[in-house]
Amino acid sequence: MKRLNAVISAVVFLFFTGCSSYPHQSWLEDRSLDKIADDRASEIVTALENGDQVAIRSMFSNQALNEAEELDDSILSAIEYYKGNLVSSNGTIATDESQNGKKKTFKIRADYTILTDLETYNLYFIEKYNSEDENENGLYLIWLSKDSEKDEYEGNYGAGIYFPS
Repeated sequence: MKRLNAVISAVVFLFFTGCSSYPHQSWLEDRSLDKIADDRASEIVTALENGDQVAIRSMFSNQALNEAEELDDSILSAIEYYKGNLVSSNGTIATDESQNGKKKTFKIRADYTILTDLETYNLYFIEKYNSEDENENGLYLIWLSKDSEKDEYEGNYGAGIYFPS
């Protein structure tokens, strides 16, 4: 009987305390990673529609700005490639998150279908955050393709903007 009580007590204790230190309870200041991705997708689409090179460039992390080749030319090409005005968007994300002491990191891989009044696009991007290295914070990669060209993405790209040529 004492063993049964001890086992029940242990199970109840673990049930109530097992996940109390889950790493991302509040460290994102109540901004879910889904919301971060949705906001970023909206910012990218708005900048493309407005032809706003400066806004697109400012979304990239310093790391991406240093690693990307011919980013300014790619931004101009992406603006020319994107046609129409947003009708709707729908996306999914995959994330990597970690917390080690005070160091917090995440990487969002977002895949959105963007429907405009003229075309349907696939928008894939990688967003990074590192609490100890501000150079990593921001966009790392954008892949933009028309829906008919989405299978041309090969998945081994570095920093920058890419679309089918």
